[in-house]
Amino acid sequence: MELQLNSALVQKLTLTPQLRQSVEILQMSSFDLTTYMQERALENPFIEISGDSFAPIQVGSSRGTASIDQGRMLQHHSSEELTLETVLLEQLNELQLDKTVYRLCKLIIGSLDERGYLAKEMGWMAEQMATSMETVRMATGIIQLMEPYGVAAASLEECLLIQMERLGEKDSLVLELVKHELNHIAQGRLLQLASKYSVSLTEIQTAVDKISMLNPNPGAAYQQEKIHYIKPDLLLKCQPDGSYELGILEASTPTVTISSIYMDMMKCQHDKNTAQYLRNNWKAAKWLLQSISQRKSTLLQVGQAIFAYQTDFCMSGTSQMRPMSLKHIAQKVQLHESTICRAVNGKYVRTPWGLFELKHFFTSAIRHTDGEDVSALRVKDSIRHLIKEEDKAAPLSDQKITDLLRRDGILIARRTVTKYREQLHLYTAAERKRQRSSCKFK
Repeated sequence: MELQLNSALVQKLTLTPQLRQSVEILQMSSFDLTTYMQERALENPFIEISGDSFAPIQVGSSRGTASIDQGRMLQHHSSEELTLETVLLEQLNELQLDKTVYRLCKLIIGSLDERGYLAKEMGWMAEQMATSMETVRMATGIIQLMEPYGVAAASLEECLLIQMERLGEKDSLVLELVKHELNHIAQGRLLQLASKYSVSLTEIQTAVDKISMLNPNPGAAYQQEKIHYIKPDLLLKCQPDGSYELGILEASTPTVTISSIYMDMMKCQHDKNTAQYLRNNWKAAKWLLQSISQRKSTLLQVGQAIFAYQTDFCMSGTSQMRPMSLKHIAQKVQLHESTICRAVNGKYVRTPWGLFELKHFFTSAIRHTDGEDVSALRVKDSIRHLIKEEDKAAPLSDQKITDLLRRDGILIARRTVTKYREQLHLYTAAERKRQRSSCKFK
């Protein structure tokens, strides 16, 4: 057996941590990016955030994981078997309470929102039960002794303080920070807090770490469904002459800046370890800003390419959308298809025709007899319209819909019509007829 040494030149792409972060940030929705930025601000003293005044749009059930004003500190898994109300009522039934107090506790439990906070004023509850404010406070205190810790609080501060009391946390610095400084903690102003309370930066960070272990949404563990929040990244303004303007909605994410105070500290720091710590955090903060800037640039570039192709949409809405593929846009902006996919998933544009996810504009093509391609969305609109206008006594079969579309020049197979009808959550002709017949005899 003869051993040989051979050399070969191989191209290999290796993602550095910085590039990986940039890819992850591009893939994030605006809502997830806001949370990510707030988390980074807690870890990195150079990162300061402000703004985020743009209210997210809530999609789906009213029961779900809510965001905290000061930033999400902990996320819990939901349970499909229990609800917060049943868990609290089970604990309530084990107590030996006066009938009036018991009824008041049930009212309070039923008035908690999905996070476990008081959704009603105590004065309202006192009025409903024809009792005193003192009795309402006593009943609320009983609920606050139950698990999960922190329920029945009127504010985030009270929620965290209840948990600290139940967990036996007596650190005076942690208590002061929870009572007065949650907003500053969320903005990453740890150096200012260290100066205000005359403690070291390490002590402040340790206190913040303890606070981050608390649960700002004690009811979230028992929610049945997850809320989806949407913050549009782009704004499309269409003019009557067919022209349009596309811009970034800057308010969709907070503004990130690098702390000038820590910059000055880094320049005149003589301790080697502290200087290295500051330098590493400065580099991380600078790369975060670059990644966010690159994300905005890529989104705008991709959005402009989409609407340069979908000009008919600007005039007439979804009925005039053209077939479009990721490959087509990738070639226009000279980016890889995987980058386009990351850029459009979970990113929304506000238009005169409503709110759309960018990937909504990528549709397959159906051939028309005149040689032009028709988008799948346009065909679906036609199917929906045909079924809406059909003779109720003789609903259209999928084959009949196929024939009508073909008469209009759309070359489509019956199985494709069936697939599109099912995607539109529309019943078969037989089911539609049966439903309408049953309604007549109700």
